[in-house]
Amino acid sequence: MGRTVTARPERGARALDRLDERIDHLPHQPARPAWDCRACYQPWPCPPAQVQLAEAYAGDRPGLSIYMASLYAAALNELTSVPAGLLYTQFVSWTRAVTPSRRPAAPDGRQLNKEIHRAVHASQPV
Repeated sequence: MGRTVTARPERGARALDRLDERIDHLPHQPARPAWDCRACYQPWPCPPAQVQLAEAYAGDRPGLSIYMASLYAAALNELTSVPAGLLYTQFVSWTRAVTPSRRPAAPDGRQLNKEIHRAVHASQPV
């Protein structure tokens, strides 16, 4: 028999209530509920934020992935018009490429950010 998956907004809310002290001083922060970057206005985490997050979580890729998955859960609740797959790619999948010696690649993220930006802003009233 299949399992029913229910949203758990309290998990995402907890992650948002306590943005990790390793990143709260960084200039590229999310502006909610649109989840755009406060510094460059791209969908967050923008490529500079990805680099800063990777540096802040140096050597702790599992911790970064868990943190971003918590924020993904919060974004799912706030960006209901954006497909979950796009949000997963935006928030979580890029963390797989992060290693202590490598930073996330920006070129692929640029096109994805444009798609997410269009999806988020197309659904918002002017």
